[in-house]
Amino acid sequence: MSDEFSKIHAKKCLAGEGLIVEEIPTAQNERRADLRAAWNNEEYVIEAKGKSQTASWTSLVSDAERGALASTSRDVKPWNALSAIIRDASEQLASTPASNTAFRILWLVAAHNDSDFVLSCMEKRLFGLETVVAIKSFHTPPIVKPCYYHSHSDFIRYPDLDAAILSNLQTGYICINSFSHRRQALRASRLYSILNKRGAVRDPEIAESE
Repeated sequence: MSDEFSKIHAKKCLAGEGLIVEEIPTAQNERRADLRAAWNNEEYVIEAKGKSQTASWTSLVSDAERGALASTSRDVKPWNALSAIIRDASEQLASTPASNTAFRILWLVAAHNDSDFVLSCMEKRLFGLETVVAIKSFHTPPIVKPCYYHSHSDFIRYPDLDAAILSNLQTGYICINSFSHRRQALRASRLYSILNKRGAVRDPEIAESE
């Protein structure tokens, strides 16, 4: 899936929420993000990326189309190709001129039937997310909780990346970087408010305080 499609998708979604959106002109020999959005005095700089389905999914679909019995079992893993996408987006966002208060956001689109798996893997890569199981005794059920920043986290590596929006063609959610110095301002923003009302926010600091 092309990054151009992802840019069009992100632009349409932002405009649909009432934000003013414009494409950022390219600059010779300089890297730039894709979009600039505004709401009142808020500024958002967006880099849109696409991520295709995994090879295992493609193989599964191919087997099914041939009429063979098709099944698969996969672990959600933060593979290195995802980190390369995050690094590239972070560099483009950082090199794009904007105000000091501008929110710099990666928008990843997985426009295919493998989107849930791909987005879960990306979320794990961003947050260094692991599932922790605690057992108090054999007489009580185990406690299962997500543990953020437990393993390799690209949000830690790129604190100037304020957030990432992970989406498919039907829905999406925003992941907030706990190491961004603009995170408090982002929580007060129009975009955060819209997504929070839909339950479409992953914000570890808020989740752990509740």
